[in-house]
Amino acid sequence: MSTWEKFLSTIQLDDNLIDEIRTELGTNFNKDMESTLLKPVSSKKELSNIRKILLQIKPFITKDLRDDLNFAVREMSCDIDYMQSDLGKTVLVLNRWLEPWYTNKIRNNPAYDDILISGNAEDVCKIYVVGKIGSQEELEQLKSLIDTKNPPFTVVYNVQINN
Repeated sequence: MSTWEKFLSTIQLDDNLIDEIRTELGTNFNKDMESTLLKPVSSKKELSNIRKILLQIKPFITKDLRDDLNFAVREMSCDIDYMQSDLGKTVLVLNRWLEPWYTNKIRNNPAYDDILISGNAEDVCKIYVVGKIGSQEELEQLKSLIDTKNPPFTVVYNVQINN
C-alpha cells in the first residue's frame, strides 16, 4: 500500500491501541492476538478476525478502550466499503498513477506552482489539470509530461496562461 493510500484509508489498528490492549491484558495478550490485530485488512472477512478477538477480550479491557477500538473498527469497515466502491477504486487508480511522479515532477517545479492535477467525484473517469501557468510553452511541456505517464483516464485541461 502506497503512502497516499495509507493517508486515504485506515486499514489496520493504530499501534497505540495495540499497546493499550497489551497493557490491559498483560500476560493474557499473546502472539496470535498480536499478529491478527496488527495485520492490515482489505476485506470484511479479514476485519471479522479482529472483531472476534475484540469480543473475546471485551470483559478484560476498559470501556474507554472498547469504545476506541469499536470506533477504529467501524472506521476500517467504512474505508473497506469505500475502497471497494467504484469511486474508491477510481481514486486508488488515480493516486497510484500520480504518486510515483507528482511530487518530483509537478510540486518541485516552480513553473507548476499553480497547477493542480486531480479527479472529480462527479466525473470519476477523467483527470482534471487546472490552474495557471506562465506560458503556452510551459503548458505544452506539462501536457507532454502527463502524456508520457500514460494517464489511466481522459485528461481535461482547464489551465489559464498568465501573460
